[in-house]
Amino acid sequence: MLQFGPLLGTWFETLTIDKVTDIKKGFLTSKENPFLYEFDIQYGKTDYFGSAITTSDPTYILNTNLKKSWQINEIDLSFGLGYRHLKDDWGGKQTALGNYTYDRVSEYFYLSTGLTRFNSSKPNFAINYRHLIRGKQTSYLQTIPGYSNATNSQKTGFGLKAEYYLKNNLSIFIDYWSIEKSDNDQQGQGIYEPSNYTAQIGFRYQLLLE
Repeated sequence: MLQFGPLLGTWFETLTIDKVTDIKKGFLTSKENPFLYEFDIQYGKTDYFGSAITTSDPTYILNTNLKKSWQINEIDLSFGLGYRHLKDDWGGKQTALGNYTYDRVSEYFYLSTGLTRFNSSKPNFAINYRHLIRGKQTSYLQTIPGYSNATNSQKTGFGLKAEYYLKNNLSIFIDYWSIEKSDNDQQGQGIYEPSNYTAQIGFRYQLLLE
């Protein structure tokens, strides 16, 4: 969510995921310590809370991650590089305060480190920390009178994720991101992305490819 001119503030977003399709593919360098490439596609509804409020906005997310893992007894440790692409299908409306809404795309490049605990060779729960390398916000403002599309860089932020496995390939998760205020837009309109917090909760079904 962008704010214009001198306005300051913090945004909190909640995203309820209806369905996640997750695909993992292992590239074994050794049986014990494989490289793993994974991606998931998510769809859900987002609620925004800030100087304007909107609810049930369609949101699409693509996550990809390349990581190296090391298994120590029942604990799997991993380190990797990831990319997150989020599309808010949010435009074409006005809030109760008369603010225009607009479509936007969030892109995060990050380093990740995580821990997964196994029980009888099956995953039990997992936690993951992600450190933002660089973020990019593209806001499609050309539908708002007096503005053109804006691009903002984000340099500081982190993500946390916790996941509990109900079955070997079915889990419930919560995913949290905290991103600091961006630089002003590259187009020179004085537009910036304020600090914002995003929380997701949902179910994940995994398709394992051999």
